[in-house]
Amino acid sequence: MTSPTTRALKVSSHWACIAGPDIGAVIPVGEPIGRSCSVLLTDPHTSRCHAQSQTDARGQVWLSDQQSVNGIAIRTRWGMWRSPTSQGPHRIRIGQHIRVGSNVFELRPRPRALIWPVPEQSHSRRWMSVISIGVMALFLIWRLQRILAIPSGVLVGVCCACAAAVGAFCVFKWLLMRRRWRCVDASFLALILAVSSVDHSDAPKPGGIYIWPERPNGYRHGARRGVFQLVGPSPSGSSPGAPLNATAIFRRMDIPRVQRMGFLGPHASLAARWWAAQCAARCGGGKVIDEDGACWSVGTGTEVVHISAVEDCPWCAPKDARHTGDNGQRSADLIHIGIGRSFHELPSWCDRVVTAERPCVSLTWWLACATPMSDHTNTPALPREIVWDRVDVIRDHAPAVGVDAHGLVTLDLERNGPHALVAGSTGSGKSQALITWLLSMCMAESPHDLRLVLIDYKGGATFKQLADLPHTECVLTDLDPRLTDRALRGLQALLRRREQLFNDVGVSDRAQWVREFTANPSGPTGPPPPRIVVVIDEFRVLKDEHPDSMNTLMRLAAQGRSLGLHLIAATQRPSGAIDASMRANIDLRIALRCVSATDSLDILSDARAHQLPKNPGRALLAGSHGLSELQFAFLPNVRSVVDAIRAQNNCGGLLAIPRSHNTPGSQTQDVALPKDSPGSRSQAVSSSQRSPSWQSPDVSLWPQEIPADVTWEQADSLCAPQACQSDRTSPILAIADGVDQDMHRPLVWDGPALHFYMPSGSQARARRWVQSAAVRLASARKLPLHLCSDCLEIPAVSHVSTLNIEDFALLIEHIHVHGPAVLAIDDLDAFLDALSTRIGLTNAQALWSTLQQRAESRGIIIIGARLSQNRSHGVRVSQRTWTIFQPTSRSDVYAFGLQTRLPLPSRECDVWVCSPGSVTPIEATIPLGIPDSPSSAHLTSELSDSWRVRNLDRHQRHIALIGADWHPYVPTSPRDWMILTDQTHISTEWITQLHDAAGWDQARIDILATSAWSRLPLSPTIRLVVLDPPVDVARALLRRCRSPSLALEAHMWDESTGFLIENGRCERLAVPLPTSPNNQ
Repeated sequence: MTSPTTRALKVSSHWACIAGPDIGAVIPVGEPIGRSCSVLLTDPHTSRCHAQSQTDARGQVWLSDQQSVNGIAIRTRWGMWRSPTSQGPHRIRIGQHIRVGSNVFELRPRPRALIWPVPEQSHSRRWMSVISIGVMALFLIWRLQRILAIPSGVLVGVCCACAAAVGAFCVFKWLLMRRRWRCVDASFLALILAVSSVDHSDAPKPGGIYIWPERPNGYRHGARRGVFQLVGPSPSGSSPGAPLNATAIFRRMDIPRVQRMGFLGPHASLAARWWAAQCAARCGGGKVIDEDGACWSVGTGTEVVHISAVEDCPWCAPKDARHTGDNGQRSADLIHIGIGRSFHELPSWCDRVVTAERPCVSLTWWLACATPMSDHTNTPALPREIVWDRVDVIRDHAPAVGVDAHGLVTLDLERNGPHALVAGSTGSGKSQALITWLLSMCMAESPHDLRLVLIDYKGGATFKQLADLPHTECVLTDLDPRLTDRALRGLQALLRRREQLFNDVGVSDRAQWVREFTANPSGPTGPPPPRIVVVIDEFRVLKDEHPDSMNTLMRLAAQGRSLGLHLIAATQRPSGAIDASMRANIDLRIALRCVSATDSLDILSDARAHQLPKNPGRALLAGSHGLSELQFAFLPNVRSVVDAIRAQNNCGGLLAIPRSHNTPGSQTQDVALPKDSPGSRSQAVSSSQRSPSWQSPDVSLWPQEIPADVTWEQADSLCAPQACQSDRTSPILAIADGVDQDMHRPLVWDGPALHFYMPSGSQARARRWVQSAAVRLASARKLPLHLCSDCLEIPAVSHVSTLNIEDFALLIEHIHVHGPAVLAIDDLDAFLDALSTRIGLTNAQALWSTLQQRAESRGIIIIGARLSQNRSHGVRVSQRTWTIFQPTSRSDVYAFGLQTRLPLPSRECDVWVCSPGSVTPIEATIPLGIPDSPSSAHLTSELSDSWRVRNLDRHQRHIALIGADWHPYVPTSPRDWMILTDQTHISTEWITQLHDAAGWDQARIDILATSAWSRLPLSPTIRLVVLDPPVDVARALLRRCRSPSLALEAHMWDESTGFLIENGRCERLAVPLPTSPNNQ
């Protein structure tokens, strides 16, 4: 397939990228523009097929948007950008600019002449004659004005007209020069190099070629942005350093001369390629060997250009001769270009240095200009497969992973990292390469020195084999994303703890700690903490499912080197998955075979990974010394290697020799490994055995998840060391998850109330938790327990249900008088709804608010659960109330007024706990079971003497019962009685019995109908008994009391029940059933 620059020369117009990540790219009109089109753009803001251009019959160019994400922008004639509202097509004129993603393209016609320009002649001396002519003209005008007596106004007008004409001429010349040089850039050079044969008879030959280090812009004085004259070795008979065959146009030009150019800065490699391409354009083509050893053909010439980043050019033979050809003889056609990020890395043989502050070309441009050639060195071919029975370590505990053309390859994150990016298509051997690398790491270091956190988002198929390694902390999969979120939070907390630890020890990074410990093992610092390697397979899937966790990974990538944490991210396509900030911290990049050249460019900034053979494990390694091809080893029996590591991680003198097995037709290569130092290994083992408990490999890096079946007894034993330091009367209500700290901790109750907010449908769980908390709290404080529940599972002094709501009303009205006590309500909304139905919403809110206001001062502990999110019934949370939430969605979080981004609880036992006065919850776990009921007397209604509310027992022998607990009524003084009832047959025998029991005279008893209630005098000398009153009569009489009772309004009375008003106070009353006349 022809190159895009060649195809651009066969059409009337083309797109030239003049700014952006793909500057210099050339796209013929008629071909799509995007990252997966004929010209592979690298801009991440460009879609795969972003835009499409076409030419109509009249030669006009039309551009249409292909439903791209970021759209297109068109520059108007006035220099303003506009984004079309429709997808088009839109007409584009020659010279007009468009913006596609971050790239800016210009529509250009096919150039008439494909000749690389030379600098213009300097006119600095010609201006001297112009100045003298101008002075003489002014003197002549002055003399003519004197002789001819021309008016001064006319003279001034003539002078202004002349000045305007001169200015217009200068502007016209400047516009012509600008128009001439505007299209001379990298895109124009790419078209020149696409021509197979170009007439360069008028151009200087090697040894006297003129090259711009940046975009050509005419001639400018100075070497920073101007032009340089490249000179070579002098032939016989010429002066040293003189340009060869220089034309007369340059003889009087002050152009700096250079033999070995050097480029400095972040874009030095691209600047060197720009320089090499100009050399090829002036010389008819050439061959370029870049700093990675790749050989490129530019044009059809034979000029040789070496780009080197080291002191001795590795592409020359012999090495001590920088200007030698492939045959070892000196050649005047050999050109050297040095590159480096700083002066420290720049070769010293560069006689001229230019700082590449901004890129004038791009890698996309270079791939269009140059064609890859076979390697210029005689390196042996790699075997198709390397099979190892086991892995081994070599000198300095460096893990071996495979072989390259020069022998064994080792990858050490501390030396080559600190982080790595591994990418490759399906079937390229990416998973096997990771397994080989990780097993080699584990063989090189003990579990005291290395810990692995494996995240496998392919269902766990890759790292399942490594779960039994003693180095493996955990294996996380996409089958349970909750554990992945928790592990990432644990790593974030680990980073904070290590920062504080390193600050306390007084070291700047782990490497310094290792040096100090090696120099003085018995010193006060102790052994350093282990290195942690986080390996993520399918990083893109992890980012899509856990977008909030990327900040943790970015921080890990930024601080990993100093804190001893490393990241290995493996993905099929890193584009869009690896952020720019994370890429800046990943120096070690490994690319296995890629599906497209775009993916290879995204990983390595080189397209050669797309051309790798289809051998599993074949990869390109990009490190500090450029690109190198290697073959990862394959371990057919991973289980045996894992067993060997488990058996030998505490032994010294590890030695194994990998064997190379080759498939038929492949080459054979045997690799032997040097022995590791037994002394250093035993010393490392002995030092790890002296490690403190916090560093032991048996101790997790972060607290493990609390099991879902934890019991209250296990919670008490787990938190016993912390709980013994607190008040023994404050029980443990939950276990706080210690993933953000260094250990789990108990949540000890220390407030006046505890509220549970549960999702709908969790009545059984709410009932268990409320009753568990009530039992533990009442047992610890030795308080009576009053339970409001429809299901009784624990002993309680009082037990009321929604069926007898009048008892609930009496309980919340009078419990503060008989405190301290524990009041437990497992469904607060149901009880308050039933109470509102009886006495109205306003009265129910008043009754509950009164209890909340008086509860803390009277020692009443309220434990309640709500199964809805509404805030009705006046249920408010005081500043000292503990609240336990179990939200099911983010809307629940916002409804509760919480301020957190914690993951939602996923298990039945997981909750959020807010301490008093806080809106930031704490993750905790509550056992689901009810604790063993204690045998204390204060919890059982039969043995307790505490005040309580109970149901009326009709079979109980009594004269009269009164109060919330239906205790026998004993009058204190003889008074007159008045009975208000509508019953026709009413018995007053019980009053006579009361007086007889007290030894008083016969009582005076008046019986009135309920219709006469308004005429009743409320005298303190009269006892008023109201039996089975109507609702309105009962409400009116109760509110006339000195101490009205809202709870009595909730009662449903019958012929033997009512209330007694005495001394302005009212109490409920039960009397013997009336006897009908037939029974008398």
